[in-house]
Amino acid sequence: ETILKAIREAREWTSAQNLNPTHHQTNPRINQDPNLVPSRTCMYTDAAWNPSTKCAELAWIIDDAGSSSSHSATATFVASPLTAETLALRDAMTSALHCGINALLICSDSQILINLVNSRGRHVEIAVLLEDIQFLSTLFNVVEFKFIPRLDNHRDDCVAKHALSLM
Repeated sequence: ETILKAIREAREWTSAQNLNPTHHQTNPRINQDPNLVPSRTCMYTDAAWNPSTKCAELAWIIDDAGSSSSHSATATFVASPLTAETLALRDAMTSALHCGINALLICSDSQILINLVNSRGRHVEIAVLLEDIQFLSTLFNVVEFKFIPRLDNHRDDCVAKHALSLM
């Protein structure tokens, strides 16, 4: 609820600004060369979903300049694993903004989600969440979304599954 309020307020603030539309970039600035941003923060996102309760545990790990921190949140009334993964990505981006991070590499083991975000694709089930992610992307100087195999996302997967087991 707090995150949704923050997104809504950020949208209101942006629309209230007297920005020249030709100078306002609405597409995320995708970094094509990872070596161009040496101070980029890496973030790993994952979610664990319980089909019987429709609850999900969202998790993200922030790796920044040699330090690492784990974060998680619980979501209820979650329709599917894809929705859970999308919520985790959106919440992680919001967390990064609150931490003052402006150059970000986001890694997820959800290939469908990463493909949708990178292609600015549409999916009925998560359409509003994808719009939120595109909007949040405009608030970073540089953002890159990258698919990584589940085995490479092991730490975050463990955080999400452990938290779900405690519910």
